[in-house]
Amino acid sequence: MENILNSTYLQGSLGFVVLVLFTLIASIIGYFLSKKYLVKIIHKLIFKTKTEWDDLIVKTGFFEQFAYIVPPLIILYFSRFYPDSLSAAISQIVGFWIAIVIIKSIDKLLSTLLEIYNSLEISKEKPIYSKTAPTDFKRGAS
Repeated sequence: MENILNSTYLQGSLGFVVLVLFTLIASIIGYFLSKKYLVKIIHKLIFKTKTEWDDLIVKTGFFEQFAYIVPPLIILYFSRFYPDSLSAAISQIVGFWIAIVIIKSIDKLLSTLLEIYNSLEISKEKPIYSKTAPTDFKRGAS
């Protein structure tokens, strides 16, 4: 029995499973801590200011969206402890995940900027987008 427990394969496999579980648990805890504490602290600081623009950033959910970047960063940090071939695959997947979070965060920020612009008087005279599609547009016409 001791030979089985002391085998390199079992220790390696068991260590790998523990590392994966620890990585997942750390990323979940990191997400909940950032969502519960960091976002709430940022919200309190923003609501203390007199400007309304930063309140719109909170309203559109920019900071909540950006909290989703914490788990992939934690996973990326722990990926260096994985075997090289797996670490490279994890890095690519996490890089894609981070890109998606950043794109969605930029979308929230642009929505905020649009809402800010629409609250200005000039937006009534010069809207950013039209509510009707142009009728004289022809595909492929140069």
